[in-house]
Parts: sequence; structure tokens; C-alpha cells
Amino acid sequence: MNGIVVTLATSALIVASAFFVIVEFSLLAARRNRLEQEAGESRSARAALRSLNELTVMLAGAQLGITVCTFALGAVTKPAVDHALGPQLQEWGIPAAIAGTVSFVFSLVFVTFLHLVVGEMAPKSWAIAHPERSAKLVSMPARGFIMLVKPLLQFVNVMANKLVKATGVEPVDRAAVGGRDIDTIRALVEQSANAGALAPEFETQISGVAELQHMTVAEIAGAARPQATVSEGATAGEVRAVSQKTGYKRILVAGAAGDVSGSDRVGAVRVAGAADVTGASDAAGGGNPVASSSGGNRTPAAPMGIVHVRDVLLADAEEQIGPHVREVMTITESTPVYEAFARMRERSEHIAVVIDENGAYSGVLSIKSILTKLLPVVEKRIPEESEQYRSPAVDREN
Repeated sequence: MNGIVVTLATSALIVASAFFVIVEFSLLAARRNRLEQEAGESRSARAALRSLNELTVMLAGAQLGITVCTFALGAVTKPAVDHALGPQLQEWGIPAAIAGTVSFVFSLVFVTFLHLVVGEMAPKSWAIAHPERSAKLVSMPARGFIMLVKPLLQFVNVMANKLVKATGVEPVDRAAVGGRDIDTIRALVEQSANAGALAPEFETQISGVAELQHMTVAEIAGAARPQATVSEGATAGEVRAVSQKTGYKRILVAGAAGDVSGSDRVGAVRVAGAADVTGASDAAGGGNPVASSSGGNRTPAAPMGIVHVRDVLLADAEEQIGPHVREVMTITESTPVYEAFARMRERSEHIAVVIDENGAYSGVLSIKSILTKLLPVVEKRIPEESEQYRSPAVDREN
């Protein structure tokens, strides 16, 4: 092969290898908060943030690129060096067998040194020294490369994640916030509190947020009875009465046992102007009492839906609530709390029915119960505000 072509090909492969190394180490070292500060005015910062949100795919792409460059150097540069050096050694009087061995070893060492120092070590050191700058520099072209090979990378990534899960370790698809994992943040908060640099109430709040990383819905969902429930055959007047009694505006509709299985959503009725479904009963410290149309507390059948009092506020007192029953979101007990919170916010849902892995009813999860876990002060404030927003129309009706 022509020496000039080999030189150009080797240089291109070394540069490509350096590029992929920078992609890998810049994404691992970059601080998310610093990129977020620049995201409003910088397209490259936004691209870097998107790359952090697809960390495993981006790293897989970088590793693929490095591997290809390594094999290409072995296929192009090493044979060229070996071919050029062997005859020269023989001209110097070295036997052919020895000359072949020496040229092979030298070409291997030369290519390895060139690739390791110029193609990996130097760009790695630069990326670690300037993580945000390097991440912004390489993210846009790197994402272009990822688009070309994404189907292959997704397949490889799925296989790798399954292998990791088989060892009992949960794979991570996103970079840690600010470049810190949750254990590091927890230790930092504890040290700051012990040193007096962080107020106790803030320590509690930040620690609560940190715990969400490993907490499941089952750990904070209500007991196996919703806060306010009416039967499937209840009337509009009964729904309004339950709303007035409990302060809830969203009333669960009890259905047949096990009725929540087989769907991501089941139905609900809403009561306008009253407190949220996580309101008065929680404030009273009474756990999760069930307010039903027949009065008293009981263990309800699996909720089949939810009705908002607003929908039945002007309805005749004897009208059946069936037409007003809406679907209610269902979430499994094993769902991570942060994922459940994101899904509920995305769908603008205030409450969700919790089911176990077999689809059996387990309890109720609300936005307020999640916020209370994060910020305990919410538990004190929301019930007090609930009376302010109680609907006079509901009071007059009842």
C-alpha cells in the first residue's frame, strides 16, 4: 500500500479514536448543572444534555467507534509498517526469520503506542480537564454518528443491560445529576448538616428527594382502602355528600374485586372546589378512612373509576353517576416513585390506584403523598387550605 495513503489513513483513524475517547470521558465527567445553565443560549449545551439523558447509548457508540478504529489500525497501519521494515532488516544482513519477528514486534509496539498515547491517553486527559467544554464540542457530531448506528447500539445495549441485571445490578441510562450519584449527594448532605452548614429542615427535604431514587410506590402508597369511595350505583347526591363530608373533590368508585387488572387506567368522579383527594382525612391523622354513600368505614372493593364532584354538581340528586365515571390511572407497587410521579404529572393525574404484580388492588397513591414524603410541611399546609376552597354550592346542595 502506498506510504502516503497509509499515513493519511493512520492519521484519520487516530483522530477518530481521539474523538470517540473525548465523547466517552466528557459525558462521564461533565456536570449536568453547568450544562443546564448554558442550555438556554447554546445548542451544543442542549445536545450535551440530551447525550447525558441517553448515556448508555452514547457510551456504547463511543466504545464502538474506538473498537473499530483499533481494529482498522491493526488492519492498515501494522501490516504496512511490518511490510516496510522486514525487507530493510534483511538488507542489513539480518536473517529472514529474525527480521520477520523483529518487524512484527516493532510494528505492533509502534501501532499500540501511537494509538494508546495519541489516540486515547492525551484526549482522555483533555476531556477530564475540560468536561463541559469537550462535551459541548463533540456532542452534536457524536449524536449524528449515533443516529446512523442507533438500531445496532440499541440492540447491543439491551443485551448488555440484561446481562447486568442478571448479576443483580440495575443498569443506569442517565448520568447522575450534576455528575454525582445519589450516595455521594446523601453523604454530602449529611456532612453539611453535621458541620452546621445546612439547616435540619433542609437536610430532611434533600434526604427525602434522595430516597426517591430507590423508593417504590408500595413504600408510600396509602393502605388498602382509598380516602373517599362510593359504590358503582351511587347517585350524584351521594357523591356530593361524600365530598362535603371528607373534603375530597375526586371520589373513587368501587367496583368488583380485581376490577383494576388488565388496564393502565380505570375510572373516577370529581367534586369541584373541595380539597384534593389527599386532603382532610390525612390531616386528621385518621389514616385512609373510606367515606361511602352508606356511611361509616369499610374495606372497599377494587376501585373501578373516579368521579369529580364538578361533573355532578348540577346533576339531579337521584341521577346515577355512571355517565360521569372516568378512568383512573393504575400503577404497580414495584414502580419507582420518581417514575410514578413523572407519569402522573405527564397525564395531569392527582391520584392513581396501586395494584400488585398480579393486578390485585393494593392502595392509592396521590401527588400529595409523594410531595409529603419530599416536603413534610406540605402535609400541614394543604388541609388548612382545603377549607378555603370548599365549594359553597356543594354545601348548599347538602
